[in-house]
Amino acid sequence: MIDKTVKYFTNQRNEKIKFEIIIVNDGSKDNTQKVIDNLIKKYQNVVEIAQVTYKNNAGKGYAVATGFKYSRGEYILMLDADGATNIQDFEILMKDMNKIKSDENVNGELIIGSRKLNSDVKVILF
Repeated sequence: MIDKTVKYFTNQRNEKIKFEIIIVNDGSKDNTQKVIDNLIKKYQNVVEIAQVTYKNNAGKGYAVATGFKYSRGEYILMLDADGATNIQDFEILMKDMNKIKSDENVNGELIIGSRKLNSDVKVILF
């Protein structure tokens, strides 16, 4: 997943997209740390890449919140390592975000995209 993400965003450099990658290791007991170390070594000269690690697994919600806490960008895109989200879908999300952002009737600052919504549902505002 990270390989595809880095390739996607480095190909977008002509649009002046700056990005960082934050990998959250939530107490994994397998070879995750070795994989992370290899990814950091591979991409350290290509993109800002950082790791946040804690010893005890606290669940996905905690891992996501931790990643958000350390992010510095205007936009935060959360991706799981399993590759369930196609990075190409980012273009669709950005297009819709820009439409919503330019709508003066919208005051929200959180946009959530989901492949599980019916195709006739585009935006839900609260």
